[in-house]
Amino acid sequence: MKCMGTFHLGEFNMNDVQNRLNGHCRIGNILVPNDNYVKLEEFLLPLFAKMYKEQVKNNIKWTPRKFINRLGK
Repeated sequence: MKCMGTFHLGEFNMNDVQNRLNGHCRIGNILVPNDNYVKLEEFLLPLFAKMYKEQVKNNIKWTPRKFINRLGK
């Protein structure tokens, strides 16, 4: 989520309700804008569609290792 846009460091014990009202999600002690999730989906959904087609066409079994490798490409 950090690489999809801006983020801010916070505290582990922050008020999550207030964070959401301010338009942020908390990941540990990191605050990311809600829009970062939209950006992540825009990146991942087309990739998932391609991977699914490859899975059906070439009988690929997507393991975590293969998925991470694909993300790197």
